[in-house]
Amino acid sequence: MKILYQIIGLILFIFNYQTTAQPYINFKITTFDSVYRNDIGSIDQFQHLGRYNLSTMNVQEYLTNYIAGYIDIVWDPSENYMIINFENKGNLIFDLKSNQVIDENYDWINILAVLYSPTFNNLYIFTSNEIGDFPIKLSVYNLNTKQITSTTGISSYFDNRAFLNEPKRNLFFSNDEKYIYISTNDTLTFAVQVWIFSLETNTIISKRDLFEFGYPNMYGYDMAFGWKSKCVIVAYNEYSEPVRHMYYNVFDFDLNRSSEFIHRNKGGEYYLLNEGKYLLFIETQRDNINPRYHTGVTEIYDTDTGQLLKTFNLPPNGIVYTFDNYPNNLYYAIDIEKPTRQIYVLKMDSIFNVLDLTSLNPSSAIVNSSGFILTVNGKGFDTVSTVYFNGQPRATTFVSDSVITAEILSSDVIAVGSFPVWVTDRYSISDTLQFSVMQVRINSRISE
Repeated sequence: MKILYQIIGLILFIFNYQTTAQPYINFKITTFDSVYRNDIGSIDQFQHLGRYNLSTMNVQEYLTNYIAGYIDIVWDPSENYMIINFENKGNLIFDLKSNQVIDENYDWINILAVLYSPTFNNLYIFTSNEIGDFPIKLSVYNLNTKQITSTTGISSYFDNRAFLNEPKRNLFFSNDEKYIYISTNDTLTFAVQVWIFSLETNTIISKRDLFEFGYPNMYGYDMAFGWKSKCVIVAYNEYSEPVRHMYYNVFDFDLNRSSEFIHRNKGGEYYLLNEGKYLLFIETQRDNINPRYHTGVTEIYDTDTGQLLKTFNLPPNGIVYTFDNYPNNLYYAIDIEKPTRQIYVLKMDSIFNVLDLTSLNPSSAIVNSSGFILTVNGKGFDTVSTVYFNGQPRATTFVSDSVITAEILSSDVIAVGSFPVWVTDRYSISDTLQFSVMQVRINSRISE
């Protein structure tokens, strides 16, 4: 029976309301309405903007006066600024904190990524003239002057390993935010490289071949999902070989240090969490309908040891969202733009939380006695911890991370014996303590 509850304990439940602050998920709302034909042309489809508040679980529509047949949105990983491209109407820069339009004077066609530096108060905007067009332009936009102060050509921008997550993280800051690491390639040899851009001089100061940092002697190398000087590097054999071999490592460019290599032979997208401690894979596949989609099969590895820590299944077809201000969380959303949306929050701190029971109070009761409150002492408890008494969940009250209480029913103590008590949360299950139900004795009572 306990094995069954262990499985239940590992199921990822749909996100419940949390009193602590949570980020927003921005998305596009598509509406079909012929009323808007005069505004956007002959088509009867238009898009405007919405965001899902993960604290209140409400959708908030914004910039409702800005609509177009098609909208493209790119926001920086710290969720401070967003650049919005309106089909045939140009762009605007939007402050996500103050909900104000900053600028509407630029006409970038294809916006690939944006980073925000509070130190320099600049946006670093990666664009191309057309989708798939090279070279890429890195424009430095100063938020004080509302002017582009510098433009640098980048040979290309590798985004082939990040179809199903937002925001894209193929370029990222150093830990001190003085440099940007960019995944690109050599203009002559086309070798995959990492370029280092200085925020102080607004110039490329270094170019290094990626094979220097990945598993040696492989056919190809890619770099993706960077975060505070660290990124995931994958080395792979030729596609024509009968068995795929892919070696992943987390490389810290600031410290010039690599994690252990992780070998896999299955396709998937990968996400770096807890400042590089965990590497999470979600398997991907292709079919005749979807060019690429998450299957939901998920693996979490320890990057220090390369050890597989946990495997579980999410529903398929989700999009992954990550946020700089929540580095230990991964948000997996299905149909975020629809009322039927499903949102799963993977909190690494909870997934690997250790539930440990130390004592029960009381630890015994008299058979056929009335119901009572059971105090469970231990560690690792949270607001979703649930006490199980003899295999059944009981109404649980969170007191602290070391104390929870449960309502034990009179029907729980109608037979003499020893009954197991354990605690579960979203992702784990505790050890077991025994509760004794005894025959009535003279002057006996529920033990204190």
